[in-house]
Amino acid sequence: MENINLRAMIAKNDDEEFSALVKDYQNFLLAEAYKNTGRYISISDDEHSIALSAFHEAILKYDASKGAFLSFAKKVISLRLTDFARKERKYKNIISIDDEEEESEEKRLIRNKELQIAEEKEAEKTRQDELRFEIEELREVLKEYGFSFFDLTKVSPKAEKTRQACGKAVVCILLDEKLYAYMAEKRELPMKQLEKQSGVPRKILDRHRKYIIAATEILKGDYPCLESYMNHIRKMKWEKEAER
Repeated sequence: MENINLRAMIAKNDDEEFSALVKDYQNFLLAEAYKNTGRYISISDDEHSIALSAFHEAILKYDASKGAFLSFAKKVISLRLTDFARKERKYKNIISIDDEEEESEEKRLIRNKELQIAEEKEAEKTRQDELRFEIEELREVLKEYGFSFFDLTKVSPKAEKTRQACGKAVVCILLDEKLYAYMAEKRELPMKQLEKQSGVPRKILDRHRKYIIAATEILKGDYPCLESYMNHIRKMKWEKEAER
């Protein structure tokens, strides 16, 4: 693991290392802010604060298995600066309070509705950006298992019975650290042990291996947008935990 990757892992729980990392990579933050805004950024600009906050977020979320830290940090910084720029554009379009008071009630209602629609559009854009970001991160993880994120459209279970069976296998891995450790280290499912513990037939495990691996990584990692597509498995996990 490269030095910067190791330092990022240490900085998660070490304030001194975090401060040292920020100091050493100050030019990196300013450069990324410049790339994303197209203008010179100083440490007194809001964009620098956003980049610094995103850098901290990247450190907290970084997992060495996802690749190089700086590549991960660049993505988080870009995402946060894009979100900030959108909000800035939105607020610049809002009229001043004095001007608003001179408007008629009807115009005010129309403007408020327009602002509500604009805010909903901005929220949806942000959600889509977050989703794209998560997909990109997951793609890097799945690449280590030898398949692509887009393979999932072909191997996801269609029948409800099969869907439930795959969910059982995923829950089994999530609740057993040894099974997950084996999967993460060997980059494959622990077929024999998983079949025994989950009761899911080997045929289903083989056929839907990619889906089971991807679902496990999503629910084990930090993918809030993608996780929303796995609510049925999360419910199964909660029920299983309640039985214990």
